[in-house]
Amino acid sequence: MKEELNNDYKLVNDFLKYNDDSGEKLYFKVFFQIKKYIWEATKTSILEEDDKEDVLEETLRISIEPNTLMKYTGKTSFYEFVKGIARNKIREKYRERQKVLKNEMSTEVIDIVDYKHYNKDPLLVLIEKETGEQKLRDIKKAIECFESLKSEYKDIIQIKLMNGIGTKQISKITGENENTIDCRYRYAIKKLRENFKKI
Repeated sequence: MKEELNNDYKLVNDFLKYNDDSGEKLYFKVFFQIKKYIWEATKTSILEEDDKEDVLEETLRISIEPNTLMKYTGKTSFYEFVKGIARNKIREKYRERQKVLKNEMSTEVIDIVDYKHYNKDPLLVLIEKETGEQKLRDIKKAIECFESLKSEYKDIIQIKLMNGIGTKQISKITGENENTIDCRYRYAIKKLRENFKKI
């Protein structure tokens, strides 16, 4: 192991002195290990294949920069050094992906709050015409019940019930525990039923 560390350190120093052969040996040695590490570390995450390729490319690009290479002390293997860079790049890509998914989710969420202006809503006029006034009153009542909920309960009902997004995906996007999300959803439905009975 000590000999390997010394060899890695020597290759890095030679590479910093513009010895391309040392660079080739160094990166040939770690490329497949780093790729395997990135794919293993992200196999159950929200990262897609393109994201993983980006992480690999960024990791290798940063690890080859002279400023980065000068930080290598030889106390660990060069693979462990590059793995640390990959770990940071995975975190960055994961945060970036979460933002994208949150934005996608927020644009896809059906906003039934718009239905509060039901007197002007052609959909409700159509429902009244097709199903009768009682059905329209029930819809108005349901909207009123929904409106009376706290925003956190409205959000979970919109996301889970109306958009059909599962607990696991919500957990990945928000970073919240799946049990917390399920409890909030059950409580929101319970409150919605209670409100419906009161009106």
